[in-house]
Amino acid sequence: MSKKGYLVGVLAVALASWASVAQAAETSHTGFGVFGNLEVPVLSLSKWYSQAPKFGATILHAPNENYTMEVEYHYAPFRNGKIEKKVFRWSVDSKDYQSPNAKSEMDVQSLLFNFLFRLGDKGKQFSGKGASPYILAGGGFVGYRHRVSGLFSPFQTRAPLNTNPWPASETRNGQAGGLLEPDTERRVTIGANFGVGVEKFVSSGVSLDLRVRYNFAIGNLKPRESWGIKEAWPMQAMDLGVALKFYK
Repeated sequence: MSKKGYLVGVLAVALASWASVAQAAETSHTGFGVFGNLEVPVLSLSKWYSQAPKFGATILHAPNENYTMEVEYHYAPFRNGKIEKKVFRWSVDSKDYQSPNAKSEMDVQSLLFNFLFRLGDKGKQFSGKGASPYILAGGGFVGYRHRVSGLFSPFQTRAPLNTNPWPASETRNGQAGGLLEPDTERRVTIGANFGVGVEKFVSSGVSLDLRVRYNFAIGNLKPRESWGIKEAWPMQAMDLGVALKFYK
């Protein structure tokens, strides 16, 4: 090959590469979003809690019209655990007792990496004229703190039941307490989520996103068998949420 032909070939490759990069830059989009969800525990976790708000933010990158990558952080505070209203049957007198000062709460934080695979007509989604249905899959890290306190000890052996509202390990005014020790579980584990959604573009740079997801984490909550609550493992929940997204 002549030197001239070689130079022409190099120039052609360079122009093709430049065109490819330019086209990718024109079709790629980055941005961020904020969202709010309602999270509803299922299966064994539903024995502990009914629901919780979940809110957070995402960093977005759509390299083309076929899929979008998300980095998501969210926080979900679970309060008013079901054990607060439950009773246990004391084996000494066969009577049911509720702990009036019982408290159960859990805080969950997650850092997830999600992929959205878009379906249907993808040509109008960033033009502000279309809606884009998608399927979603992702995973990452889940950290949670679960605290239970204020429960009468069902392991007492002498009647009547000691209902003093402090732990059995403490003595106040010469009297022992009647409560189990407060228990706190802290863990960082891995989790995943799967779901479907639709993203409605209200302009070329703003969209509303509605999605429903199934979430699980390889974590557990200890059983409280005296109150009829078995171990929650794995931790599973469904969520329904809406997000506001901004692209450039």
